[in-house]
Amino acid sequence: MARRDRRLNYDRAGDNIEVLVRTMDEISKTESISRIYSLLREMVNGIFETDGTELFLHDKKRQQLYLPDETEGMKFDMARPSGLMGSVLVECEPIYYNYALSEKEFDRKIDKPEGAKIRSLMFIPVYDNEGEELLAILRLFKYVSNSRMFTDEDIRVAKSLIPFLKKVIRVIEKGFAESEESAELGKEAREVKKRIDEEREKRSETDFDNLVMDISSMVHDIRTPANTLGGFLELLEEHIEDERLLEYIKNARESAILIDRLTTSVLNSVKYGSKADKSEMKTVYTNRFFASIAEGYTAGMFNKSIDYYIYIDPSLPKEIRIDELKLKRVLMNLLGNAWKFTPRNKSVTFDVRYSSDKKEFLISVIDTGLGIEAEKQREIFEAFKQIDGVEAEVEGSGLGLAIVQKYVRSMGGELSLKSKADIGSVFRFNLSPEIVNEERNIPRYEHFEKKISIITERENSLDVRWLKKYMTQFGLPPSRIEVGKDFSKDSTHLICFENSIDKELLHRAQRSGIKVILFEENFLSLESDEKYPIISKGTYYGQKLFDETYFKPPVNILIMDDNKINIALLEAILENEHVNTHSATSLTEARRLLGLSERDGKGYDLVFLDKYLPDGDGDDIAHLIKKRWKDTVIISMTGDPNSEENPHDIYDMHIAKPFSRKLIQKIVREFR
Repeated sequence: MARRDRRLNYDRAGDNIEVLVRTMDEISKTESISRIYSLLREMVNGIFETDGTELFLHDKKRQQLYLPDETEGMKFDMARPSGLMGSVLVECEPIYYNYALSEKEFDRKIDKPEGAKIRSLMFIPVYDNEGEELLAILRLFKYVSNSRMFTDEDIRVAKSLIPFLKKVIRVIEKGFAESEESAELGKEAREVKKRIDEEREKRSETDFDNLVMDISSMVHDIRTPANTLGGFLELLEEHIEDERLLEYIKNARESAILIDRLTTSVLNSVKYGSKADKSEMKTVYTNRFFASIAEGYTAGMFNKSIDYYIYIDPSLPKEIRIDELKLKRVLMNLLGNAWKFTPRNKSVTFDVRYSSDKKEFLISVIDTGLGIEAEKQREIFEAFKQIDGVEAEVEGSGLGLAIVQKYVRSMGGELSLKSKADIGSVFRFNLSPEIVNEERNIPRYEHFEKKISIITERENSLDVRWLKKYMTQFGLPPSRIEVGKDFSKDSTHLICFENSIDKELLHRAQRSGIKVILFEENFLSLESDEKYPIISKGTYYGQKLFDETYFKPPVNILIMDDNKINIALLEAILENEHVNTHSATSLTEARRLLGLSERDGKGYDLVFLDKYLPDGDGDDIAHLIKKRWKDTVIISMTGDPNSEENPHDIYDMHIAKPFSRKLIQKIVREFR
């Protein structure tokens, strides 16, 4: 049973560092586990000004999280995660919810401490062995009467505490305080003191409390429809089969999530000023990150008859560590301005390139819009300034470019502008993020025994230029790419523009064994066709172009699990692999997907299967798969600690929950 913890008696105006150091010193001297646990909670409550803290330890054998100081305390099943607690397993890092009850994933049975009238929750997962081994999760909560909400500053403090928390958890697990552990705690105390001293400053009360409460109410009013929109889009996602629409819906859901993050950021900025506007670094997949932002403007550009081009350099490193929210705001402001200030029938280009020598990104937003006179170019970077004469035509506060300039500089880059009135503008900035994975975002072709014919009536169009650029970046010699109104006999692939679609030409290509890809020139103007894959103008089509012209097709994967969080975990792990994934939460849905796959003649290469499904036993469908597709690899997933280590005949492999990122990636890469 959760209870409100007794606070350490310390002067709130004093430095929290003293509380931390004193707590670590006391822990190093005591042999009472209950006292250690109590000291830890008191310290956390004091530093974060929370009303309660719970430490859930990870029982690896039972795959459960449990409260160590409660005989019949709450137990959380890791194999079937749910609620906000389950969402933490997807993030793998500290996260907070200032209006927890309004979150779609909130589960009262899981996320609400007994008897507590909570408003805010924060979770601090503690991992060891380079993030592979979960040790524990701290859950912090604040009552509705607590006016102080969690901030990004709290996240930074939480991350600084993790090395210390590891030590304390190890002490609790061992059941006593060894002298060696005590010495480590003393050393850790000095290191943590230094880090937190740099990160956290004393906070004083201001005259803005009433204003903050008003803004808190407005933020909540904005968040609620955003969460509703996210839920509606998720419902649509479950009922739409067109892969193009699914991708656009996924991008829209990410925008709804971003609204939530931005509104909280606004609140923190008002309440804490510059203290809340510090870096929050996150590791992202470059392809997905840039594409999802850029494609958020595809429909708007089409509705305004603007030619929209997205180029993301295939040589970008796969993973980088950046201040994700700041970079998103920079790109959205630049693309939003280009969309607003570019007249109909003009063009906008989003261009991301990479210099491997300098380890530097060069990001450009280019438009053929209104342009800016030389004497006005410096002025538009000032807050609340816009180009003369456009205020009445275009909505905006004039804050966008001031924000962009500030954030680009804070990330170590420099923003430049080249513009001419009535010609257009080029906004460009450099970025040197931490490279996490240097592997190319899209690899080069392994074989070059291919010739690609581009069929179009507009041979000199920019679309043709970008297609050729992508393919040469994939490693295909320019001599193996031809553009015209017909194809050569030695062609292996044919890209046919919408303006040149001719049934006889397509049939001739098919009879010759040439793979046909359609290029859609108007947004969603072509119906999905099982025979021909479609790439669309105004979208990021680099990855799909590679997948459709690469000799090795993507690994086709089906995930069957009734728990959506488990599916999200697997999809996140596989996000930047050369795969196509489909998911089902029931046997009925799985049979439908298998039927569609059989009809298309594709089949599934890999199946991840949780045998415990709501409408039947997964073994039944595993037998069906093996009967029809003998070469399909079926991997059994379970969180049952008593399950057999050697899988049944119908299963090729067995993996336990929670999933290991490295193991899943190893399975897929070895399969390819």
